[in-house]
Amino acid sequence: MGELDPAVTQEPPYMAQFMLGPSAVEALRVWPHEDVAGTFTLAYHPSLACTQAAVGRRELTLVGHMLNPRTPEDTNKEILDRLLNRFENRASLIEATGGLGGRWLLIAANGRERFCQTVLAKYNQVHIKIPASRRRKPITLHRIARAVAHGLDVPEAALFESPRGRGQRNLPRLAAIYLSRKQAGIGLNAIAGYFKLGHYGSVSGAMGRFEHLLVDSPDLRKRMDKLIKIIRE
Repeated sequence: MGELDPAVTQEPPYMAQFMLGPSAVEALRVWPHEDVAGTFTLAYHPSLACTQAAVGRRELTLVGHMLNPRTPEDTNKEILDRLLNRFENRASLIEATGGLGGRWLLIAANGRERFCQTVLAKYNQVHIKIPASRRRKPITLHRIARAVAHGLDVPEAALFESPRGRGQRNLPRLAAIYLSRKQAGIGLNAIAGYFKLGHYGSVSGAMGRFEHLLVDSPDLRKRMDKLIKIIRE
């Protein structure tokens, strides 16, 4: 594949496209990337949703959107977390996804076993009136920023400040960017604009840096778990 102009990759022919392979594709470097199953690299157009969940040696990567007809208000992340709890082997995962609609590709890994499951054109139309008392508030960028500022005890204005100096980082800002994408599934362009990043590709870079911090800091993971509960309330 030759070099692609970043502007061209946002045109309709590339919308909702992705590429899964053993390594990143240089021509698609401006697209978000995710590591999959410790073996593959997934590059996907910013218009395409990508959600991941992992516990131990089990990992699920969802490309697209899932719909649970019984609880249509569920997010991709909530559905994926429940699937992960039922994922013991290939047969159990296939059974668990049997009642789900939407348009999606699911990449699963369980130890050395890796496989894909897809429903590329399966739609369930649901008309359910949800009582106001049960409706969840939308997870907005402002809501995330307010929760992070309160939870990490920093002024909300600090989340919009770029760190100065080599090697410096704004941890609360990275946390807010990470939550905006991973928990709320907000688009890269919207996140970049809200947090005053120069380009939507910077969102993926910020998330990658924060994920490395999470791996090395149990205390940070605990604080993030508390923040996630707050923004989901």
